[in-house]
Amino acid sequence: MASYRPSKSGSDLCLHIVYSFFLLLTAVLGTVAIASPFWLTTPSGLTGTSQAIGIVSFCSDKNDLDTCERYGDSPKDIPIEYWRGTAGLFVFAMMVTWLCFIFSLFTCCACQGLTRPQIGLLFLSAICVVIALFLFGAGLKDAGFCGSTKRFDRGDCDLGYSGGLGVATFVFLIISATISIFVKPAEDQIA
Repeated sequence: MASYRPSKSGSDLCLHIVYSFFLLLTAVLGTVAIASPFWLTTPSGLTGTSQAIGIVSFCSDKNDLDTCERYGDSPKDIPIEYWRGTAGLFVFAMMVTWLCFIFSLFTCCACQGLTRPQIGLLFLSAICVVIALFLFGAGLKDAGFCGSTKRFDRGDCDLGYSGGLGVATFVFLIISATISIFVKPAEDQIA
C-alpha cells in the first residue's frame, strides 16, 4: 500500500520559494560582509596609501586587491578585541542562516516539517548580527589607523560598503524570520 505524501499547493509553494530566496540572499550578503575588507577605508593622506580594513582581513592599498590578506590563521590574530567578537558572532549567524537555507530547500522538496525551528534560529541569528555590529562600533576606539577615534566614532576613516552589507544582513534576517512564520509545512496543509 502506497503512503500519501502531501505536497505544497500553489500559493504555499510560492511563499516557500520567496522564503528560500530571502534566506539565500541573506546568507550571501552576510558571507560577503564577513569576508570583505571594506568595513573602513582610510584616506591616502593618513598612511601614504589608502587602506581598506575589515573584521577578518585588510588591504594595504584599497585600489589594489592583490595587497589584501587575512590578519592571520586564528581569531586571536584579529588586532582589535571587539572585532574578534564581531567575527565570531557574524560567522555563527551565517552558519545558522546557511543551515536554515539548506533546511528550507529540504522542506520544500521533501515536504518535511523543518520550518518551525527555523523561526527561532533566524531571530537568534538576527540578534547575533546586531550585537556584532555594535561590537564593531565599540571596537573603533582601538582603530589607531583612523587617527583619533572613540567608541562608535570612525575618526578620519570612511565607512566602506561591508558595514552596509552587515546592516542589510540584519534587515534581511528579520524579513526572513518573519516570512518563516507564515511558511507552512505540507503536513499542516492537509484539511
